[in-house]
Amino acid sequence: MLLALRTPALTLAALALSTAAFAKDSGVRLEPEPFHPLVAHVVADSLQTYHYAKRPIDEDLSILWLDVYLDEWDGGRAYFLDSDVRAFKAKAGGIGADVLGDRPKLTLAFDVFDRYRLRAREVLKLAETELAEPLTFDDEEAFLRIVDDHTPWPKDRAEWKANWKDRMKAEVLDLVLGERDEVEARELVLKRYQRRAKAVEQFDSGDVVESYLSALSSVFDPHSAYYKPETSDDFDIRMRDALEGIGAELRMEDAYTQISRLIPGGPAEASGQLKKGDQIVAVAQDEGESVDVVDMRLSEVVKLIRGPKGSVVRLTIRPAGAADRSQTRVVAITRDRVQLERASAKGKLLEVPTTFQGQEVVRKVGLIEVPSFYFDSWAARQGEENPRSTTTDVAKAVEELRAQGAESMVLDFRGNGGGPLPEAVSLTGLFIDKGPVVQVHDPGRGGQVLRDKQPGVVWAGPLVVLTDELSASASEIVAGALQDYNRAVVVGGSQTHGKGTVQSVVDLGAVLPRGAFPEFADNAGALKFTVQTFYRITGESTQLKGVVPDIMLPSPWQGMPVLESDLDRPIPWDTIEPTRYTPLPATLDLDPIREASASRVASEVLFSWLEEDRKERLAREDRTSLSLHLPTRKAEREASEARYKARLKHLGISDPDEELDEDDEDERSTLGEAFEQALRMEAARIAVDVADRWTPPTALLNADKGKTAEVNPGSVDKRKSKGR
Repeated sequence: MLLALRTPALTLAALALSTAAFAKDSGVRLEPEPFHPLVAHVVADSLQTYHYAKRPIDEDLSILWLDVYLDEWDGGRAYFLDSDVRAFKAKAGGIGADVLGDRPKLTLAFDVFDRYRLRAREVLKLAETELAEPLTFDDEEAFLRIVDDHTPWPKDRAEWKANWKDRMKAEVLDLVLGERDEVEARELVLKRYQRRAKAVEQFDSGDVVESYLSALSSVFDPHSAYYKPETSDDFDIRMRDALEGIGAELRMEDAYTQISRLIPGGPAEASGQLKKGDQIVAVAQDEGESVDVVDMRLSEVVKLIRGPKGSVVRLTIRPAGAADRSQTRVVAITRDRVQLERASAKGKLLEVPTTFQGQEVVRKVGLIEVPSFYFDSWAARQGEENPRSTTTDVAKAVEELRAQGAESMVLDFRGNGGGPLPEAVSLTGLFIDKGPVVQVHDPGRGGQVLRDKQPGVVWAGPLVVLTDELSASASEIVAGALQDYNRAVVVGGSQTHGKGTVQSVVDLGAVLPRGAFPEFADNAGALKFTVQTFYRITGESTQLKGVVPDIMLPSPWQGMPVLESDLDRPIPWDTIEPTRYTPLPATLDLDPIREASASRVASEVLFSWLEEDRKERLAREDRTSLSLHLPTRKAEREASEARYKARLKHLGISDPDEELDEDDEDERSTLGEAFEQALRMEAARIAVDVADRWTPPTALLNADKGKTAEVNPGSVDKRKSKGR
């Protein structure tokens, strides 16, 4: 969706006068470019005018804006002193007026950065002193304080210095535990600090403005952001799926590069060796030497990871939820293009051994993996019949599985982050005979009900939808609609992700006049902001609460901060009027199916391990400190490794560090793959139980005419809307 933004009320002449205050000095202090005040004014004005929340940038919002901006630079409470922060906050209430006035100002944004750069220089001097001498790790009482959003900034320079000493010592200890000698570890950590200081010196005014305006955008909701031109280009590449690399989206978390999402169909996802939340601590090209990337700028890390198709990159990973910070492993990924073919929906037949009418039999269940929602709009514009889409691929998979004798179907939406909204509607339509699917609400234009208008269904039989905490947006719409119609039994983790919002991306340079700044169009960047929300046909929003499954299953994400509700300042949950729809009769008794599933889950050792890991993770999260005592940390690491190897042995899986023959290497599997297989099989067993109790409604049987998945005439343009 592209919105036409109005020209802001301020005059270009006033802007030209205001920029005189931003003339660069001798180079000691970084200053904004002449057009940056106009960019800031346009972003601020657009957010308070067009964002779904319709919030004014008043004094209260300005104070929150500064808090978020400070966290952008120092979320670890490591650089700024309490006196620094108090001085900044004394000016916080007026920053909204500064940006929205006739002569926009960015003074505080650059004041904060200037102080951050000063502190970074001081940190490097301290590191050069502390890391020049040997470190010991024999003090049982030594620890590193674990900080969070509520941790106060250091009260004075003495506390600031002590905190940094502990942090440097902890980084060296991590490497020592990873079998580096102490001298080499100190050298490597010092290089990190030198690299960090160099990166800070390389920040330009565009980086500062992007950070400042992204902080403002995220106050409105966590999916809104401002992108400077270079970042906007990277965003376009990701949206086009045209980049050769590993197929992962990355973000910075304190000093670490963290995987925020695996792109469906990409090499990273296909490898099965990476997952959301993993931290990348080093990168190597094929057999080359590893480059430590802790504290490296994200843009530089991305450059190291990207590369031509067919080349190999080796990532040293700290797994998400690792019991110890020093626990790492090396993952080799062959770079490739993210292809629609590999990201597409695919079916496979599962054979489920069970007892039926007193006899041992094998039941057939069709599993359809739907990793993403997609639609080949280019092919549609070229006039191709039945352009590639999620709906057409799922319909094809259903027919193939039906031909193979499947008596029930499982739609697997786990990890599906969404895609084009019309695909959610048309996919739902494969299993219901016409009717409303989702409501979309825009505060400026009211509500709209999106409907499946095609008669018939492709499958009238038993249906199960498998979800997890990463099933978001379009996948939540389908799961919620099929649940509301009593058409499917939804099974999975505690809930789906809970993202019920739609974002629009606007190229600021394309929609505003250049005026006094000819360079504005090429340097304005882009603004992504929330414009709509989704609602189920019952009137309930999918935002925050997501879709709660009918039958709970174990999930590796349970208790981890991966839900929409775990993000800062999300759009709140609410309701609107339900729309008229006719659900199928609720004739299926789920209680015995739940009981049978719970019994099987309780007897599966893989699921019990997930619960053990969850409890251990929660215990770690309650820690307020990390030991700097080498024997203590070594014992913790050895206990974690022993438990991991015992699990592998129990399942007959080879240790990933064990050398295997070339033929055996192809048979190597992982604990993650074993869990995947167990979870899919449990979903299939539930589908068998549903089939045994399924009474097809007459209305559904009458509609089972083999609905085709063709694109309706005139619907192509609508499919440009994104439900991400």
